[in-house]
Amino acid sequence: RWLRYAGYTLVGSSIWGLCLLFAFNQQRLNSSVMSGALFAVQHDPAVIALLGDNIQLHKQFAWLPHPLVLGTLNQLHGQVDLAFYIAGSEGK
Repeated sequence: RWLRYAGYTLVGSSIWGLCLLFAFNQQRLNSSVMSGALFAVQHDPAVIALLGDNIQLHKQFAWLPHPLVLGTLNQLHGQVDLAFYIAGSEGK
């Protein structure tokens, strides 16, 4: 009987963890810092020369609805460390 409850706990914890991952990713993705960083990358001549026009965020996993943004974003303390993938018309 305890094995069944352990299974339910494992499944519930996994779903809860995925929901947290999705929520924190959305928070980072929709932040003004992320918008500013993407704007700076899109208008950087060195990046345009390397990747071409139409530079956008790149989705790493097909099963995620949005691109994955990793790192920390603490605007209150001025700590921003974001990592994301970009792709242009000529490459990733």
